[in-house]
Amino acid sequence: AVAALGVPYRNKFPGYLYGFRAFPDFLLPTLGLVIEVDDASHTKADKIEADAVRTEMLEGYGWKVVRCTNAEALSDPRGAVQRMLASVGAWPLPTRLPLLRDSLPKPKKAAQAQRRAAKSESLQFKRKRN
Repeated sequence: AVAALGVPYRNKFPGYLYGFRAFPDFLLPTLGLVIEVDDASHTKADKIEADAVRTEMLEGYGWKVVRCTNAEALSDPRGAVQRMLASVGAWPLPTRLPLLRDSLPKPKKAAQAQRRAAKSESLQFKRKRN
C-alpha cells in the first residue's frame, strides 16, 4: 500500500547513519513522514513509553510520526495508509513534492557516545524482557 502511493519511500531506514537511533518501519521523505506499524506487544506499558520516546525523538528531527496496528495494516492496507496520511494533512497527496535528494537527511556519523548509549539501551531492554 505504501509503494502504491507512488512517492519515494524507504523501509527499515537506517537512522544511525544519519545521527539518530531508530529504524523507522517506513520513511516517506518527500512527505516528511514516518509510518510505524505496531504489533500486539505495543499495548504494554513499557512499549507505550518507548514508543512515545521514539516518536518524540523522530519529531525532533522534523518527521511527523503516524502509527497503525498490524491488524489494521493486514486487514485494510490502503485504508490504513490513507487514514494515517489524512491524520497529518497529507491525504490526498500533494501535487508537488520536493525532490528526494532534498528530502533525505544528510548522512553523518553518530557520535561515539550516542552509539555506546544506543548499545547500552538495547542491552538493558533485552535484560528487562528476560
